[in-house]
Amino acid sequence: MQTRIKTDLTTEPLTLAVMKHFLKYEEGEADAEALTAEESLINAMISSVRTILEKRTELVFAEKVIEILFDPDDYPFVIPVSPIISVDKVITIDYTGTESDPLVLNTGYYKSGMYEIELIVPGMIKNSKLKATVTVGYGHADTEILPVALMDAMKTQVFQWYQNRDDFMEGNVLGLIDKVVMLFKREFV
Repeated sequence: MQTRIKTDLTTEPLTLAVMKHFLKYEEGEADAEALTAEESLINAMISSVRTILEKRTELVFAEKVIEILFDPDDYPFVIPVSPIISVDKVITIDYTGTESDPLVLNTGYYKSGMYEIELIVPGMIKNSKLKATVTVGYGHADTEILPVALMDAMKTQVFQWYQNRDDFMEGNVLGLIDKVVMLFKREFV
């Protein structure tokens, strides 16, 4: 199975303003260039920790569109990220690379499950691939809000990186983050 982000999130769930408050960041007398550099660093830390937590938990922290290409050996075809907002498009790709027209829900394909959605395609030709485009992420009307523990883990890790910049440059993550990951990690079939 291969996944790619088709449309990434537009706004980080942890904002610069919230993180600056958490850090008790004071702008002081520094020049505008130094302030911009410091804010850029904090934003980079926020994006990095979110990406790390998303990879480790297989959860998506804010709305994104993802494409998933399933090989025949990947059966059952379970969408490998959560929470799922919608399945937007499902097609099959034959061995020559020819894509089908989009399949229609409840006639061309079926969905099973609530959090771990399996795509079922009756009559799928052997050795064909399945490509699904899905919208996923916390904070949408059809999903929950991002759990507080994950938001707090992001704040804590950014705080630690901000205080110990070498750890950020080396990609070191607190043991606490691993404990939070274990609470939320999705186990897919």
